[in-house]
Amino acid sequence: MFLRYCNCKQRYHRKAKIANFLIKEGLNVKKLAEQYIEAAQQKEKVNLYNENHKNFKP
Repeated sequence: MFLRYCNCKQRYHRKAKIANFLIKEGLNVKKLAEQYIEAAQQKEKVNLYNENHKNFKP
């Protein structure tokens, strides 16, 4: 009976490690997605600015 309890406990810890890994990676993916969105928005702003000022000659 003790071995069975110990085995279940090990499975729990393995699942907890996997869950923690997925949480960490999920946060990293979220951060990268936010950076990607911000970069895309900045690029769009630059493109709009260039489009509005392309015929301007000083």
